[in-house]
Amino acid sequence: MSTDYSDIKNWIERHPQSFGFIPTPPELITSLKSDYKNIPEAYVDFLAEFGGMSIGNSFMIYRSIVSPYTVFRERAKEFGNVLLIGDDYAGLSIGFDVGANWRLVSIDSETDEVDDLTLYLDKEEEIVANSFEEWIKCLIPYLLSD
Repeated sequence: MSTDYSDIKNWIERHPQSFGFIPTPPELITSLKSDYKNIPEAYVDFLAEFGGMSIGNSFMIYRSIVSPYTVFRERAKEFGNVLLIGDDYAGLSIGFDVGANWRLVSIDSETDEVDDLTLYLDKEEEIVANSFEEWIKCLIPYLLSD
């Protein structure tokens, strides 16, 4: 693994009650790398280190990629090459748009709109997330901070 997730480990150590984990087996990691040649390394590193992760009562990172059909059934046709990696338990799914160079996206289950995934810098400021690593490292403090 080359991605440094020590800051996330620190959050886990300080707030262990806020996290739940579902391990991602090594053979699944190998399969993801084999099946998706350009899968973002930081995402694979995250799964190898933590597996699936629930963050408080606010968010779940799945232990592997999930087809949108699993969540949206027939409506999944509208999402093109998007593969899901998590959700907020309230109708917002996140994933990678494989056809757009693995761009991070969100899907609103009420509108079926696919948008760039935003990065929350604080309670008022949002920018587009450029990578999984950048996004997850900002998401956890955002969800767990007062």
